[in-house]
Amino acid sequence: MITISKYSKSLLIICLCFFYFSCNTSPTNQQTVSTNKIKEIPKTSKKDKNYALDYIKKKLYPGTFDKISDNDKRYDAVMVDLNDDGKKETLFSMINPDYCGSGGCTLFLLSDKGEFRGKVTVMDFPVGISKNKTNGWKDLYVKSGKQQVVLQFGEGEYTTNASMAKKASLEERKASVTKEVLTKFAR
Repeated sequence: MITISKYSKSLLIICLCFFYFSCNTSPTNQQTVSTNKIKEIPKTSKKDKNYALDYIKKKLYPGTFDKISDNDKRYDAVMVDLNDDGKKETLFSMINPDYCGSGGCTLFLLSDKGEFRGKVTVMDFPVGISKNKTNGWKDLYVKSGKQQVVLQFGEGEYTTNASMAKKASLEERKASVTKEVLTKFAR
């Protein structure tokens, strides 16, 4: 027969009480740990169609989107009127090895109808929407490497390689940018 000392009984009761009360706290008192769901769909208004996800599934990963890992499905998107025509274009980027590398990521631009308008490589987040315009389109500020650059619209598209874009200072960016977008994966 096992004998339990008075001290051991007390310790056992304290441990059991601790276990019982820690497991039976109400959900309002429990601290929740937020996990970054990688299949999040960026918020759009009810009238805005998620053109980014449609484009990703149909053009970037036709027939294979469901087969890639959840981690490789991460993306960030925003709808914003870049040419003041009252219609929102879509800016988005995939956050995976197919579209991001050591030099940066690829930024895609879709029309207000979800049609491909262009892409910018070797850029990093966030994207700053400028009050300044070039050829009727708002300039975009991004980083390329560790340098701030300004993407300007010309010949039907934005500068296609951010590392070749006009250099800018952080002060210029701060003075020009009215809105920061695609901030979810900013480094």
